[in-house]
Amino acid sequence: MIRSLFCTLTLAIAVSAHAADWNADLDLIRREVPKMHPNAFHAMTREAFEASIEKLKSEAPSLPAHVVVAEIAKIVASIGDGHTRLTLPVDPNSGFFLGHTTTPLLADDALRFHPLPVRFYRYADGLFVTDAENAALRGRRVMRLGRMTADEAIAAMIPFVSADNDSGRNLGVAEMLAIPEMLHAAGITSDAKSVEIVTDGASATLTPPPFGTSAAWLRKDDGKKFGFSYRDGVVHAVIDEIGNEKDETFAAFANRLMAFVHAHDVDALVLDLRRNPGGNGAYNRFLIHALIREPKFRQPGHLFALIGRRTFSAATMLCNALEEHTNAFFAGEMSGGKPVGWGDSKKLLLPSSGLTVRVSSLYWQQTDPRDERPGVGVEIEAPPTSSHPDAAFEKVSDIVRRTRKAGTLDGPWRGTMIIDWQRVPVEITDRRLHVADLKMVSEPLARTAHIHTTVSGMTVDLRVGDGVAFGTVTTAEGLVFPLILQR
Repeated sequence: MIRSLFCTLTLAIAVSAHAADWNADLDLIRREVPKMHPNAFHAMTREAFEASIEKLKSEAPSLPAHVVVAEIAKIVASIGDGHTRLTLPVDPNSGFFLGHTTTPLLADDALRFHPLPVRFYRYADGLFVTDAENAALRGRRVMRLGRMTADEAIAAMIPFVSADNDSGRNLGVAEMLAIPEMLHAAGITSDAKSVEIVTDGASATLTPPPFGTSAAWLRKDDGKKFGFSYRDGVVHAVIDEIGNEKDETFAAFANRLMAFVHAHDVDALVLDLRRNPGGNGAYNRFLIHALIREPKFRQPGHLFALIGRRTFSAATMLCNALEEHTNAFFAGEMSGGKPVGWGDSKKLLLPSSGLTVRVSSLYWQQTDPRDERPGVGVEIEAPPTSSHPDAAFEKVSDIVRRTRKAGTLDGPWRGTMIIDWQRVPVEITDRRLHVADLKMVSEPLARTAHIHTTVSGMTVDLRVGDGVAFGTVTTAEGLVFPLILQR
């Protein structure tokens, strides 16, 4: 009895070491977040926000410190935008993206998070291990984590993720599933010390390395913000951050890129924004202006943008500008950022724990006021899969190759026309062009590779390749809408 009482008291002391200070942190969140955010209650009510804070204040004395941290992340995530988030106190050597600016490292190890030696990605065909210290796990599909199936674990973790949309949540949830403190807080494991993982080919017990250990097993990119390569008539420009390098500005890069395009035999420029979490949106104009000046991109079918769940913030703003000012077509999956929404995070330092909450401070309305899309969509669906993680680039490369071979409009075709921010369905049946939104139905179109005709007072210009066609519809008022069709 005495031993049991001693153990209970010891546990109470351990979990309540920070309890007296959590109230101050939570009160600051309740008071300051609504002041800093332009509209903190666009996705939830003030009453629900304050009730969640009061509930955590009452429960914090009986919770481990890492669970309180996770619950704060959940409260902040309920605000409902990706720029408003708690910066998780993970090991800065673990390879996680923690923001464009540094966050103070917490001195108290009880508040530090210790990522597992594994990384996950939620592909269209399931949750997979993309990298791991244990080579037997690499490339395997996750069947179970701790006490849950992969799908159950994902569902349990989603409420803790700050995101603009489901695409962004797919990114965030996969990252959080590699953090044992978050796994425990979400009820996926019984403790934060280890996790049992079962895949379709191997099983293991994973434990986190000591804080400060370098993740030498983790594959790393070259660390460059931008660059490009050229192969088979396609320039592949990878832009991983909207910002300046030490030895080259973003403006200089845009000029260098366009100079190369202008001087070489280039069929298509592919702007790869799939790993771009943002940066300084003011720099976007340099690339947009350079694209507008280049005559090779005035006809649709020569400029593409690859986007995905990590395309966020200033990178989403670049997508907005591409939509408005160019004939670019988007491939991949929906962006992780909304075209219209909140951004420009300001830091809120919690005085007791030292944790940092980032809070959106501006509302960005770059597109039409009626634009309520959850993210930037794509005309060319190519989400990453475990067998084709680079599906978007593969599909665009194939489309470019097929445009080089002349074709005709025989058979059924389906596609999309871009009208401002809207994607309008287009189809061709029996060589008749149908655009229901414009009440446009043509007579049978010619069996030629280049079609130039007038339909319902609008000019239609189509160039037909091998199972793919690009073109424009120009209204009597001079508005030009690009379109893509595939057989």
